[in-house]
Amino acid sequence: MAILTGKVVEVNSQVIGIKFLKNKLPKIGAVVRVTSDYKNEEQFEVAQLVNDTTVRAFCLTKMDGIGIGNAAKSDNKGIMIPVGDKVLGRVISVLGDPYDSPLPTKFTQRAEIMEVTSNDKEKYEISNKTEVLETGIKVIDFLLPIPRGGKVGLLGGAGVGKTVVVQELINTFIKNHDGLSVFTGIGERTREGHELLNEAKELGFIDKTAFVFAQMNEVPGARFRAAYSGVRIAEHMRQTKKKDILLFVDNIFRLVQAGSELSSLLGKLPSAVGYQPTLSSEMGAFQERVGTNEDGAITSVQAVYIPADDLTDPSAVASFAHFDSTIILDRDIAAAGIYPAVNPLESSSSLLNRGYITDAHYDSATKVLEILEKNNQLQDIIMILGLDGLTDEDKFVVHVAGRIRNFLSQPFFVAEKFSGSAGKTVPLAETVRSFERILAGEVNHIPERYFLYKGGLDEVIAAYEKDQKKVENEEK
Repeated sequence: MAILTGKVVEVNSQVIGIKFLKNKLPKIGAVVRVTSDYKNEEQFEVAQLVNDTTVRAFCLTKMDGIGIGNAAKSDNKGIMIPVGDKVLGRVISVLGDPYDSPLPTKFTQRAEIMEVTSNDKEKYEISNKTEVLETGIKVIDFLLPIPRGGKVGLLGGAGVGKTVVVQELINTFIKNHDGLSVFTGIGERTREGHELLNEAKELGFIDKTAFVFAQMNEVPGARFRAAYSGVRIAEHMRQTKKKDILLFVDNIFRLVQAGSELSSLLGKLPSAVGYQPTLSSEMGAFQERVGTNEDGAITSVQAVYIPADDLTDPSAVASFAHFDSTIILDRDIAAAGIYPAVNPLESSSSLLNRGYITDAHYDSATKVLEILEKNNQLQDIIMILGLDGLTDEDKFVVHVAGRIRNFLSQPFFVAEKFSGSAGKTVPLAETVRSFERILAGEVNHIPERYFLYKGGLDEVIAAYEKDQKKVENEEK
């Protein structure tokens, strides 16, 4: 392919104007390499065609030494990201440069991140069969089932445990489903990247995971394209390995944020609450690449930071539209010491339906949600009149709700070194049976504290009986 050449004619913050020969312009999305005053080759992506000789491009690397008159060239291709086996166990940038080794690494196989590999028929083909992807995490499998090849939103404010849930899901998916995963960090802190990498090494899933990072200190162009780099690697894995892929994005809000910054730099008028007018289409361009085809499924779990815990924020609303399951982490539940701090009443799943799960599962799950909702309504009465002001039926609801709330907690493998408790994976069938017994009031004689951080209900009963025997022996 012919190389297009030009020169920089405008520099405005992190956006530059480049003049090419008349009618010989690179396409929108093409990468342009500009030689800086320091003789480095910095990369830009074409965002706008100004006229028949000039394009406007945003920065993907650095602006150091970029000035008017610098030489520019383009092969008219978009960002080429490394794909294939060599990216597994590696940490790379949006452009494919390794973060995890001081030595340059040659990735021989690359693919264009915006390339669409499937034809239109495959792209819009909808699978008739929707399967539940079992995670081994009680609160998710029981109340918020995840569809294989679906999109899951993991929502919450700062510090409520989104990243820990993501790490646990990677660990259980790889060990229980023989899958591969791609972790995409958008606007991540360096500390978070190190922690995730160390966890991956300790838990043994590093060789089945590819890591793409755009750090917090990088230009908005790099952060904006990180999600697309991640999904391109996942598409290639699905196509070549014929396996299910788990794609994690932490944090999808940073994609929105980077898009907003770029929109301002390109001079577009903001829309609602200062966000870019193209928010919905940008989100859709990424989200619609996640799904199932004949090669396998890409299941996506996306952590979503909620600004000021406001679920009506446009960034949250734009994300919600695409999610099959929405898992909302609650600060009050975290403050009560219950992790994962999932709020089952605020969260939702399209698969909590008789068409997708067993009747026993559906009946138990809906009954649990009813009891939790009723318990919330009774709290005001309890505050005023105390438990004695309730009817016997309401007292039963409160007793069962407390045990359900604590039983929805679970010790995670990734948190073992902090909690001192061994991680637990609970099969869905066991979870359903356990909740059926709790709903029947079978274990109401066991104090609520015994239900915290246990796997199945048998563990709760065993811990209680052990303590009872100890008390009996002391009394003797």
